[in-house]
Amino acid sequence: MLLSHFYVVLQTTVTLNNTGRNLEMTLDDHADSYVNVTGGPLAYQYRIQVIGYNSDLYYNRSQADTSSNGMFGIAVFIQIGEQTNDELNILLPHLDKVTYRGQKVRVNNFMIADILPYTDQYVTYEGSLTKPGCHESVTWIVYNKPIYASREFMDALRSLMVGSSAEDPKRSIGNNFRHLAPLNNRPIRTNIDFTYSV
Repeated sequence: MLLSHFYVVLQTTVTLNNTGRNLEMTLDDHADSYVNVTGGPLAYQYRIQVIGYNSDLYYNRSQADTSSNGMFGIAVFIQIGEQTNDELNILLPHLDKVTYRGQKVRVNNFMIADILPYTDQYVTYEGSLTKPGCHESVTWIVYNKPIYASREFMDALRSLMVGSSAEDPKRSIGNNFRHLAPLNNRPIRTNIDFTYSV
């Protein structure tokens, strides 16, 4: 299957939230702005995860979180480069407003589809969420090409703290990865043709 659609109709407003574990970005719930994903069922140090739920089967994310075919995850790898992906650049001036846990900021005119790499090649597998709970309810789609971010952008991300104030910064939210889990005989599918070298 081909990942045939991933788009936000019109630009939308997103909210950045420092959870003390990671930087979450949520889309505002507008009737004229929605995300649609169809199709589809690790060599880089950094990645972005786009997480959503199957609204055809479940009423809300809480219900989908623990249910079969409930969630989808799209993983996009980030490579350090000279320039930053244009949509990520929109976030850069707002990152200093979410330095500490619990801080939030709204960002207008964000197009989530534009953080995706320019490729339609991916691997997909049935897996689990990467944050506590780790429910096995996610169909992961992992792109095989990265997007780019500058050192300035990555340094701004590294300045985000676990603590809730300058008096109690604790540490950076970096290195918040989940350790590798066993494959447990899960099939991994791809649309990548490996018969030709690139």
